[in-house]
Parts: sequence; structure tokens; C-alpha cells
Amino acid sequence: MKLLAIETCTEACSAAVYIDGEVVERYQIAARQHNELILPMVEEVLAEAQINLSQLDGLAFGCGPGAFTGVRICVAVSQGIAFAHDLPLLGISSLANLAAQAPASEQGEQQQVLAAIDARMAEIYAGQYTVMHNNSVPILFSAEQVITAEALDLGAAKLDYGIGTGWQSDAETLLQKTDLEEAAVDAAALPRASVTARLAAMQWQQATLLTAEQAQPTYLRNNVVHQKQTKGQP
Repeated sequence: MKLLAIETCTEACSAAVYIDGEVVERYQIAARQHNELILPMVEEVLAEAQINLSQLDGLAFGCGPGAFTGVRICVAVSQGIAFAHDLPLLGISSLANLAAQAPASEQGEQQQVLAAIDARMAEIYAGQYTVMHNNSVPILFSAEQVITAEALDLGAAKLDYGIGTGWQSDAETLLQKTDLEEAAVDAAALPRASVTARLAAMQWQQATLLTAEQAQPTYLRNNVVHQKQTKGQP
């Protein structure tokens, strides 16, 4: 399996090549520089892996949720590459990407993980996942949503770990709501293309692959454009 992966849905920008279990990645935290960085990163990982686009089986991309511009760049760049080289695509949730980064428990058992990304406007993008840590894809436990930390309903499930920048912006509320200790939270984690690639590889054979025209972003907040315009932002 040979895949190119792109992830720019947050302030982190990254590209990776996956070849039969081995991954080459470029990763940089660089808000507002994704347009300038992502294509050179793609060229670098392809060169290091000694492979060209025509040799790939497909392309995996971060479909969101995340920063509106970052998600849009990720989808548009992926569509452009896929269209030019006739590659199938698979979108990977940026929240699932975070959940997959949660460390394994000492007992190696499955964990309930709340992945959260700062959505600005006093909200977070949140998704609760069951993580098995046996080389499998995180399983979505409850629907991904954009919501305030105060309104988040976790039901009866007991969380084992929290991850993502949403745990920075609403740390006090989330810690109280989940009863997690600070040691069980990684509030600095961001989605990475290397994780996007590995998750795509694990489900590639069973997934419904997309054409370039079918690739769509996941914004969750459908009125983001309207709200930005009414605030006088570009």
C-alpha cells in the first residue's frame, strides 16, 4: 500500500507518504502559512520516499473539522493532486486523528477518548471515541459536534483520556465535567498527516473511496462563512 496523506485542518501543517507500514512525514506548526508550505512538503516526502505520484495507490486527506481555511486548503489541494493523477481519495476526521494519538493504557485495554479542537467563538469541535490500541481505527462513540464545553453531554460513559486544543480553551470546564486528571489530558496535540496515512491504510480496502469531485470537507459549523462576513472578516 502506497499512500500520500495531507493534513492542514488546524494550525499544524503536514504531509506524509505511507509505504507498506513505513511513514515519511513533514510537520510544522505554522498558522496561516499552509498555502505556502503544503506543496513543498508533499514534494519533500515524495522525494525522501523515492516515489512519485503516479506510483501511489491513493491519497488520504484530513476532512475536518477544524479551522475553516485550513480544512478548505486540505480538501482543495487533495482534490487537485487526485484529479491531476487520477488517484482515489479517502477523508479522515481530524478528531479521529487525535483520538488515535491517545497513548495506550497500562493494561492495554480499550479506552474512551474525548478528542476536542478549539473552534473559537467559545465552542469546541468534539468527538468521543473508543480506542482499542490493537492497530485498529478509533470507533466513533457519539456524533462529532460543535458545542460549548458547558453544553457537552457525555452520557454515562466514563472517559479515560482527553486530547486536543479544545482542552486548552475550556480546560477547567472539561476537567470538571469528565473527572479526568490533568495527567490524562494532552491539550497540545494536533492532527498529523502520519496518523491520517496510517488510519487510511487500515481501512482502505473496506472503505468507499472518493473521486476528486466527491471529496467534501466536514465543517460542522455550517454558518461559519456568514458569521465571519458579519464581523467584517475576509
